[in-house]
Amino acid sequence: MRRIFGKLLVLLGLAVVINVIAALTIGAFPKAIQKGAVKANSPSDDVRAILSWLPADSESLFVANGPFTFPDLTPPDAPSVFTTPSPEELRNDFEAMPLSAIGFRSGVLANRFIGAKVSVVVEAARHFRAPTGLGETLYEGCSIAVFSEDVSARADSFLKESLAADHPPEKIEDQNVTGFNEQLESDKWTILVAFPNPKTVIACTNRDFLRDVLARVNHRAASVTASGTATSEAVAFPDSLPEWKYVDARNRFWAIRHFDKSQAAEDPTSPLTAPKKQADGGDASLDSAHAASAAALFDDQAIGLTFNFDPYKAWAGTVTYLSSDPAVAAKLQKSAFAISDEPAAAPLKPNFRDLAPGVVSISYQLTDRQAVHFFNVMLSAALGHAVYL
Repeated sequence: MRRIFGKLLVLLGLAVVINVIAALTIGAFPKAIQKGAVKANSPSDDVRAILSWLPADSESLFVANGPFTFPDLTPPDAPSVFTTPSPEELRNDFEAMPLSAIGFRSGVLANRFIGAKVSVVVEAARHFRAPTGLGETLYEGCSIAVFSEDVSARADSFLKESLAADHPPEKIEDQNVTGFNEQLESDKWTILVAFPNPKTVIACTNRDFLRDVLARVNHRAASVTASGTATSEAVAFPDSLPEWKYVDARNRFWAIRHFDKSQAAEDPTSPLTAPKKQADGGDASLDSAHAASAAALFDDQAIGLTFNFDPYKAWAGTVTYLSSDPAVAAKLQKSAFAISDEPAAAPLKPNFRDLAPGVVSISYQLTDRQAVHFFNVMLSAALGHAVYL
């Protein structure tokens, strides 16, 4: 569902995508690293508010900090003739990533908000599952856009003209919700849309996830009104996570994934369990190439990863991988993080650097347009959104 439901990089080779799916995965954390968990730079108030809305078992988080104008999510008809993307083009690419659920049906919702002033966009997700055939991994999650202006008129227009809705309007946690279906390859996705306040749009792929978000929105609003501060409860991505030490939340774009060990057996992007084998020795989830690559990179000591990028500060994006395996750097340099099997990705020039035992920083030069596409697919897979082509 990247860039309006899977239109991102249809030109990628099958072997590259298989390796990305197999390699970019993460897990649970050791006490040694947990003790050092300190936020490098804290999220904005808007992001903190959204974090308080998310289900406590959310696994991955992608943040696009504003201000920016809501982009047109429609992929261009033809690639740019320029090899090097501008900072604005890079910004537009990464702004689109957390908006994927809002971009359903070629922008039936998203097009209403083009040009509106955005404060922040967050995508949170959990429970990643292999698709029935080709396409993106299935997941439960939401795209949440918070605007710096009142967008209720745009929302009202969408609701009044949403004759294409596939589900009758319903109430979830006292909020009006409209549902749409989207057929992607062999899987039918359901997108549920809600507007909990005049400045917020939420699009979710799962009713239970949305119900939890809206319940927390209502609960937080009630508690803040009554006491001036939000009440304490289990939250997603708590301050104790070791990944926070490697996030600079002042960057334009940043992300975290902290793997849920309880989901590993069914998550095709999890390193915590080996790929399931068929009776003939093949991989039940994809094919033997996936099985071989996944087995080579199996890491039951994996912790998580972070991503930091700001196109107005530097041309490099950084992924930091955490594991309790002190020798993990050698594994990573032979994995899809290196993207060494694809000549078009060579301009990324991944640079591996040990920050601490089991903590490896990998920087990528985002100066070549085609190479950036490979990086985006790699990053999406790392956050659980692998693509089967």
